[in-house]
Amino acid sequence: MAGVGLLLPNAVLARTGEMLEGTPPKRRFFNGTEKRIVAGFAECVVPRTDTPGAADAGVPGWVEVLVEDCYDFDEQIYFREGLMEIDQAARDRFGKRFAGLTYDQQVLLLTEIERSDIALSKADPNAQPSFVRAFKDLVKFVYVSTERGANEAFSYVAIPGRFDGAATVKPDTKVEAPTF
Repeated sequence: MAGVGLLLPNAVLARTGEMLEGTPPKRRFFNGTEKRIVAGFAECVVPRTDTPGAADAGVPGWVEVLVEDCYDFDEQIYFREGLMEIDQAARDRFGKRFAGLTYDQQVLLLTEIERSDIALSKADPNAQPSFVRAFKDLVKFVYVSTERGANEAFSYVAIPGRFDGAATVKPDTKVEAPTF
């Protein structure tokens, strides 16, 4: 069981049909190590800049809610195993757990894993995406579904105006968040 479809099951899509508002409820599904890996990973994918990062938007907590509420047992096991694979890769490469790495080391490790996966998919087009690539997609999906991600990082427009394919876009123009 692997791939993007696994990390975005239909139940997740149904749950995020509306914006993930406010602070996610506290959960005890992930253990401390898993929570730290999810938080570090999410911040590597969506770091704080002039807009909120993944942590600011509550992405780690929302990921935990979605995995607990929307994934079946086998998908939850796959997710947890993927987190432990990231942690093991960190120990193999740097001699420390993922959460103990610097931000730059975390980004380097995840980039190396993703590049390796891209090379594998070029060699075998039927190969399933790695957990890292699929988890990255989940983080991005959750981020744009959060209240802060949709309203502060994007220009949330519930019903956008007419399409204008030749509209002038300035460098500081926020893009519209997708509506689901």
